[in-house]
Amino acid sequence: MAMGLEGALAAIDKKRVEEIARNFLAQNHAVIDVRNPTLEDNTWIVEADVMVFSTYHIKRVKVDAQTGRILGCESRLYPKIASL
Repeated sequence: MAMGLEGALAAIDKKRVEEIARNFLAQNHAVIDVRNPTLEDNTWIVEADVMVFSTYHIKRVKVDAQTGRILGCESRLYPKIASL
């Protein structure tokens, strides 16, 4: 199924899922950028660059495409940048 068609079937669109992920992450992190929302099996996967205690991390947030509920969040250190 083409990406455009999948996005049309989800109750939550790309713009809204970016907002949901940004608001979720902003509760505990300084959010630098939210990007690359992709829809896989009725789940949006959004990547974000955040800063935690002066250290850059990449967060991967999973959001239910129908309800907007956060399903999970993974974190890893930003490659080649340990801290400011």
